[in-house]
Amino acid sequence: MCGISGFFNYIRPERRDILARMNTSLSHRGPDGEGIFLENGVGLAHRRLAIIDIATGNQPMTSSDGRYVTVFNGEIYNYIELKAELSGRGSIFRTSSDTEVIAEALKTWGIEDAVRKFRGMFAFAVLDRTDNVLYLARDRSGIKPLYWAEKDKSIFFASEMKTLLDIPEISRKADVSSLNDFLTLGFTIPPKTAWKDIKCFPPAHYAAIRVNGDVSPRRYWNLEFSENKISLDQAVESLEEKLSGALKYHVRSDVPIGAFLSGGIDSSLLVYLLRKKGIVEKISTFNVKFSESSFDESAYAEEVAKIIGTDHHVLEIDEGTPEILEKVLSQYDEPFGDSSCIPTYLICQKMKEHVKTVISGDGGDELFGGYDRIRNAGFTHRLKNLPFKNLVSGALKACKPLIGTERYRQYSKILSFSNAELPELFCLFHTYFGDKDKESMLTDSFLEAVREETPTWKSMSRFIPDNSGTRIENLMLGMEFNLNLHADYLRKVDIASSAHGVEVRVPFLDNEVIDFSARLPFKMKIGSGECKHLLRETFRRRISPGLGNRKKQGFGIPFDSWCNGPMRSHIKDLLFSDADGKGLWRIADRKEVMGLYEAFSDPSTRNYGLLSRHQIYQRMFMLCGIQTWMKKFNPEL
Repeated sequence: MCGISGFFNYIRPERRDILARMNTSLSHRGPDGEGIFLENGVGLAHRRLAIIDIATGNQPMTSSDGRYVTVFNGEIYNYIELKAELSGRGSIFRTSSDTEVIAEALKTWGIEDAVRKFRGMFAFAVLDRTDNVLYLARDRSGIKPLYWAEKDKSIFFASEMKTLLDIPEISRKADVSSLNDFLTLGFTIPPKTAWKDIKCFPPAHYAAIRVNGDVSPRRYWNLEFSENKISLDQAVESLEEKLSGALKYHVRSDVPIGAFLSGGIDSSLLVYLLRKKGIVEKISTFNVKFSESSFDESAYAEEVAKIIGTDHHVLEIDEGTPEILEKVLSQYDEPFGDSSCIPTYLICQKMKEHVKTVISGDGGDELFGGYDRIRNAGFTHRLKNLPFKNLVSGALKACKPLIGTERYRQYSKILSFSNAELPELFCLFHTYFGDKDKESMLTDSFLEAVREETPTWKSMSRFIPDNSGTRIENLMLGMEFNLNLHADYLRKVDIASSAHGVEVRVPFLDNEVIDFSARLPFKMKIGSGECKHLLRETFRRRISPGLGNRKKQGFGIPFDSWCNGPMRSHIKDLLFSDADGKGLWRIADRKEVMGLYEAFSDPSTRNYGLLSRHQIYQRMFMLCGIQTWMKKFNPEL
């Protein structure tokens, strides 16, 4: 976990001081070293978390011929194999670092072919001093972050958005369409960010930037679905082979490695393969324990750790505190609404005491069908042409006393969702604040500005794979991978881990594992009445039949019980104490938000309209996120 930043074609006199400030702002990402390169109008800066080649891997790194200068965040796991191939073609290496491979690969194969060969997680910048070209690139899944801005023919880039806010030319104007997307989804939709001048560099893209040239990123890889014929037995064997192969690369490190172990399917399979395939002799595993049993998976994690044989560590969290809430939310440079960022932050804090690098199961759900909403989307879409739908809706309302409020809420939402076309349907399954909610909650001036922008569902449609022949469920699964995984889940892990100088590695997002999952029949993902059918079946056969049948729990927090204490009054103060006028009330109506807060503050309120209890507290968490961001940065609206 390193931090990179820099600029190209920037001739401001105080650019050295600006570059130094940019680098300092990323110090938490790289406590082990720092470096700066400045030549004419080009600046490259690096903060280092030393994982591979600790002695000679410092950056910015100049190639052996002096032509290229590289700053790099991430790991190229197949660097040993690439180095051997490049050496055979005449490349000269002076270090044992994977960083040095990047420039040599670029020189030998060109930028597009080079990034296609890289098996890893990366965001990098390489300066070609001979041709005066700056190359930027990012890995397939967007594991490693990269943001950029273009002002007056100058290009700026960094691992975090706040670094770019140190540049005088970058304004603090908010992007209202991104704030609208955040209220819908809980995150902003790339390439836009909450900042008008700052964009997210897209995954699976590279850019070759020249003075007065085209700076548009170019895609080098796409997720493409096909359904190959394969039996369940063959699929189990192939899955083990692909994951084991990925893990052999992912454990390459000059520091000790640990692993998340939630007790769920994905992380347990990875830890099992690490130990039982002899990839590592021993490993430390980590889990969060909550006092509220409905959120606590620690017993399952301990059982798996005992079966596999790991050095297991449990982080006990009795109660969330106002300090933790604000500390975690303030890590983000734009509003963030995923409440699991709190336990993720806390477990990274705990792991830092033991290891510097950890293996995580992120990506398993998106690749292998881990969400009920995938199945529900296909079912709901097929209800679109259901005859006599109004009669069905009336009958459902009449049956409400028999089926109960919660089931009535769920069935009613599915019926209402079935009227939507595909892109909008996918959006509805991820929506927290719908259009009607926003119309009643937000100010007229904000709504007027948003009406001129692209609707959230239409922005989401860009992330649906272009596979016209594939099934609806695969299209939504592809959108989960292209958008939600990148913009929400991987971002959450990056911010939490970088805050503590921990590097998280994600073997499910290895190139070969991704390609394997894309070729699986859909019934191997969601089939036989369960999500992640192939992963569950492998778990049952290799680890525990009983645990393999356990219902997916998710990585949430007991927000309701936490808010029985001082947290509730703190949230009220955070949202409604706004004497400086910098916060939420520039875009929202106090009365409407107070109504939501009152429903949230009464735990007996199980439903609020068609909202579940979870959705009520999720909305409150999102409003805390946007309020924290607005108070910290005071963006221009």
